[in-house]
Amino acid sequence: MSGSIISNIPFNSEPVDDKMNGRIRKTANRLYSDISNKNLHMIQKTFHRVIFSFGIKPFVMSQGTAYQGVINKWKNSGVV
Repeated sequence: MSGSIISNIPFNSEPVDDKMNGRIRKTANRLYSDISNKNLHMIQKTFHRVIFSFGIKPFVMSQGTAYQGVINKWKNSGVV
């Protein structure tokens, strides 16, 4: 049971204490803020760069004339 929490609590009691509620609220607010402000995190930036460098860019460059508009746009913006 990876990732699950098993707790022996009475049926009508609160399973999460105030401290945990605060941590959940803080994490949820941070996640909402990051999504609404479009923040990228270092791991996400690295992952996107790897996908682009080893997947998308070589594919587009190998297609030649079929993706010439994309290649020209990349050259104008300094990607290639």
